[in-house]
Amino acid sequence: MPVRIVAGQDVAIAGWAGEQLGVQFQEPYTAFGFVDASGSLCGACVLNDYYPGGNVEITYVGPQSITRRIASFMARFCFEELQATRVTAKTKRSNVTVRRLLPKGGFAFEYTQKRYFGPRSGDDALVFVLFRENAGKWLRRPSN
Repeated sequence: MPVRIVAGQDVAIAGWAGEQLGVQFQEPYTAFGFVDASGSLCGACVLNDYYPGGNVEITYVGPQSITRRIASFMARFCFEELQATRVTAKTKRSNVTVRRLLPKGGFAFEYTQKRYFGPRSGDDALVFVLFRENAGKWLRRPSN
């Protein structure tokens, strides 16, 4: 299933992502949507808490929409366009799927934020980081 990347609709895309996750994103942020063949939004990526030449936090929703092309696009955007030195991702301790997926993408576990998402230990945030030197496979331009 081909997925198309949509940009320039930050508020609408971040709003959709926030509804999916039960959160509200605070500006400033940049958001990308991922649209399936039927024209429906099937995923979104919100980049926020950006420090020029430093960290950018990535929030992704819609695991069915992630492809190598999209992962590569997001890595290139963060490291080349934003000139970030690191990309940070947080996930709930209880989200085993994402906890296993992030290291496969080059992210390394960094630390735990206790009860970040709620009162239980399963609500702890596990913070992962991707440095440019670990993102090599994502920074290569895909061949078409």
